[in-house]
Amino acid sequence: MESVEKNTSVKIRETIPDSILDMADEIVLIDLSPDDLRKRLQEGKVYVPEKANLAGDYFFKKENLTFLRETALNYTARHVNVALDSEKFREKILVSIGSNPNSYSLLRYAKRLAYERNGELFAIYNQTRENLTKENLSQLEKNLSFARELGCEILYAADEDTAEAILRISGQKSITRVVIEKSDTNWWWRWNSTASKLARIPSNFELCLVPYSFISGEESVLNRFLRTSSGGKQYLTSLTLILLATCISLFLEPIAGYWSISLLYLFFVSGIGSFFSKGPTVLAGLLSGIFWDFLFIPPRYTFFIEKLEDVLMFGAFLFISIIIGNVTSRLRQK
Repeated sequence: MESVEKNTSVKIRETIPDSILDMADEIVLIDLSPDDLRKRLQEGKVYVPEKANLAGDYFFKKENLTFLRETALNYTARHVNVALDSEKFREKILVSIGSNPNSYSLLRYAKRLAYERNGELFAIYNQTRENLTKENLSQLEKNLSFARELGCEILYAADEDTAEAILRISGQKSITRVVIEKSDTNWWWRWNSTASKLARIPSNFELCLVPYSFISGEESVLNRFLRTSSGGKQYLTSLTLILLATCISLFLEPIAGYWSISLLYLFFVSGIGSFFSKGPTVLAGLLSGIFWDFLFIPPRYTFFIEKLEDVLMFGAFLFISIIIGNVTSRLRQK
């Protein structure tokens, strides 16, 4: 349903549960080309004339009908494959759900996966010590109800760590594939996420990470800005952040000393590398070195460096800032 709404830009209200189709012994597809259907629409054989024109310009556009036709053909073909492979090996797919609204779409994704692979579908909910609000509890109940509607076998756990619960249940149920939401946060926050922990631990199942933007159809404001930003915007933002770091350094330098200021610049450079491409990151490293030399390293307000240890420190700073920026930029791309 989500894919139909996304491709047609129309909210679908006339639906039936997937479980109804799953119970069918046979599926018959009555195929009609988009042109023939639009012709029947214009002849008043689908809607009354006053509604037919509106429908033809809105939902029954040729591109929408073509997409729906392909979807129906693919679904029927998968149903045939499932019937032919019914005696073969069946996958066991486990999807992790919670009180997050994204669990609804994640369940539908896992259901399609199970259908395509003639697999059994399990849903796990790990109840941690986190206190849920009324809204969270309501959403959780909706997710669990939807999981039952899809024919999932719901498994409950109360482990401290959701990753440990998934590993334990997967071993007990001989799970072959685990479906979980991929965190949309930055790489340093993802390290302790459930998906990251499962990826680091050897297991007997295939881990399927579904991006947040795929299941929600939305992007964070920051990610949308970065995706649509031109190179010029990234360079300008990089310059702005280094200027901000410089302003902060002017206040901190009397307290921390000019050597400590280099650490603040390195922090900003690594942050820029986490969001932007290599060019703006290298620029941030070079600007950091220039500002640090001109404004903080004695003698001030000149690019001349008097002490040998400051020269060595400055060279090391430039090298490290560029390396850190490049490494974080590559990690972001991965």
